[in-house]
Amino acid sequence: MLKIRNRCSKCLLPETYPNISYDEDGVCNYCLSYIPIEYEGETKLEQMLDTYQNRNKGAKYDCVVAVSGGRDSTFTLYELVEVYNMRVLAYNYNNGFVSEQAKLNLKEITDAFGVDLVTIKHDQTKYFRNNLIALSKKFSPAMVPTLCLGCRYGIVSGACKVAMRYKVPLVFFSSSRLENTSFKNEFFKIRHNKRVVGMASEFISNPFYFKPSFVPMYIRDYFHDDSHLHPLSPWLKLLYGKVKLVEFFDYVLWDEKRIENTIEKDLGWKKPKDVKSSWRFDCLVDSFKDYFYLNSVGFTERDDLLSNMIREGMISRGDALQNLTNDYENQREIRENNIRRVLEEFKIDMPI
Repeated sequence: MLKIRNRCSKCLLPETYPNISYDEDGVCNYCLSYIPIEYEGETKLEQMLDTYQNRNKGAKYDCVVAVSGGRDSTFTLYELVEVYNMRVLAYNYNNGFVSEQAKLNLKEITDAFGVDLVTIKHDQTKYFRNNLIALSKKFSPAMVPTLCLGCRYGIVSGACKVAMRYKVPLVFFSSSRLENTSFKNEFFKIRHNKRVVGMASEFISNPFYFKPSFVPMYIRDYFHDDSHLHPLSPWLKLLYGKVKLVEFFDYVLWDEKRIENTIEKDLGWKKPKDVKSSWRFDCLVDSFKDYFYLNSVGFTERDDLLSNMIREGMISRGDALQNLTNDYENQREIRENNIRRVLEEFKIDMPI
């Protein structure tokens, strides 16, 4: 793991964060330009749900909820069924790397609610294997997200297609703006001012990523990322215009402790016994991403999450730094075990 010497005096972003700068007080430019989250509020959520329930009277389902068996999507499902009395159709995308605990959680919560579940499985191992080898041939932190090629399209498009198939007008996802990361785009802008130009440069400099059969999926993933979903781009409106896409945590405050306490107490939801953090254990690819980020730039998406929580006044900088340190130490052995297991399964020779 790369050792970090300096961090922002207000948040946790380190000196290795792309395009970062500090003022005379040591506060980073990302803190100085940060805009606090404004939630739509539960009243607006209730009004929207009432509208769609009335519009969809007589139908079997009021909404589709994308679920993974992880923490936040489980809470969204719980709230919509138990609190808002929505008739939910659950949708799960299986990319071939889902953790066993997530699978168990998914079965138990859908059984407990009597909620119908549609699972679409798309084996992403060919993308993962190729792009993992490409990373090992010529490493760039900007290209670490290519390990997830296919996921954005699979999750978003799959949920929308299921909604259209069952004539359901509303689809819920469970991302929070606290999880927004700047560094993925900023890595592309280090040498080029524009993201697309930076992406093109990375692909040209490492032809191992480029396979003609992969091009359609690269394009699909690109047009299904958050920048095209919020607001919905004209291209996606053509595809999914009959379906309204909603982020549950745009309306309801994301409160980590409340979420964990609710689903653990009321649903018996579990995280793996050997992890401290309940965040993002549901996909084994995250172990690879964290490994590459920590060893090349010394931070992960967790640094961004905790930094945003600090800016929102949800946690002190001292507590956030302690949590981060504990998480990275706790996850080291788990991360390496997950990586070894996947490498052995796919017969990939890569030192860790």
